[in-house]
Amino acid sequence: MQIIGQSKSSCDNTFMTYKYNSAILGGTFDHFHLGHEQFIVSAFTQVKHITIGLVHDLLGPAKSHLNSLEDYHTRLNKLETFLHKQNLAQREHIIPIFDIYGTTLTDHKIETIFVTPTTRPNALIINQERKSRGMSPLTIVTIKESVGDDGEIISSSRIRAGQIDRRGSSYLKFFLSQKQYHLPSHLRQALQHPLGSVISTVAELSQIIPPKCLIIAVGDIVAIDLKKNNVKVALNIVDYRTRRHAISQSEIAKYLLPIHYHLVNPPGNINKQFAPMLQEAISHSTPQIILVDGEEDLLALPTMLLAPLNTYVIYGQYNLGMVVVRITKEIKAEAKRLLAQF
Repeated sequence: MQIIGQSKSSCDNTFMTYKYNSAILGGTFDHFHLGHEQFIVSAFTQVKHITIGLVHDLLGPAKSHLNSLEDYHTRLNKLETFLHKQNLAQREHIIPIFDIYGTTLTDHKIETIFVTPTTRPNALIINQERKSRGMSPLTIVTIKESVGDDGEIISSSRIRAGQIDRRGSSYLKFFLSQKQYHLPSHLRQALQHPLGSVISTVAELSQIIPPKCLIIAVGDIVAIDLKKNNVKVALNIVDYRTRRHAISQSEIAKYLLPIHYHLVNPPGNINKQFAPMLQEAISHSTPQIILVDGEEDLLALPTMLLAPLNTYVIYGQYNLGMVVVRITKEIKAEAKRLLAQF
């Protein structure tokens, strides 16, 4: 291998040799995850200096679940923190990019571009444009994407969709791995503590939930109150009962129809069939209703575990009011911790 440059390693005080002297890589680096870490570290083992293009907010990427896409400064801070921890800050230069080209058409020192199989087509377009301008093509180095414990690629879009955490651990795989979910007695009191903000009137929601966010309601009274106040709910999970008393037929007809899914879920239990039902229901563009034969209360937990980030789950808390939970990575971790004790 030709030695292009040498640099002393900050880890073991030995000299590192690099195949390339100057390279570029780019990305959104949203919800900075294990795949990002491994991609960047792999690139730095091969090149002395890297320009990192960080997609700017103004580019307006065509991403899914945009309401949970982190802003430029948040993504920049996380990227810089990682580079400093890896002692790579002296060998990089971060720039905002507003298109796929970045500085590849103006910086004549760059000789290499690092990509994944997904982003490789962009590198081909860049080289085509360089050729039209009389520039040498960049050497394209493709680094394979990292995969999670479900065998699927770790991606920011999957994190935003609520499918995996930043280390690539699948929430669905975890949920389905347990043989059964039966509420243990020691958790009954713990689950009486609200997991989110407590409100007493639906009018307070406007101060908590931004427009166009996905809302899931667990419980008949919550579902009826939201419908009465014209709050758009993507999914209602109900059992046609409240405090063990049946909901009136007139209220059912007016607020809790039509039924799209049926789930058998005995009191004190969580039926694992709820997982695919939930995922299918929230994929619809029109409001859906899951009718539970048994009890729906505990279904709030797997809903929090499996819902996309920035979804709002609203459930009733006896003698308190409505509990509004914004789905974050921290809430998912708490739901996972609680479910692991069933």
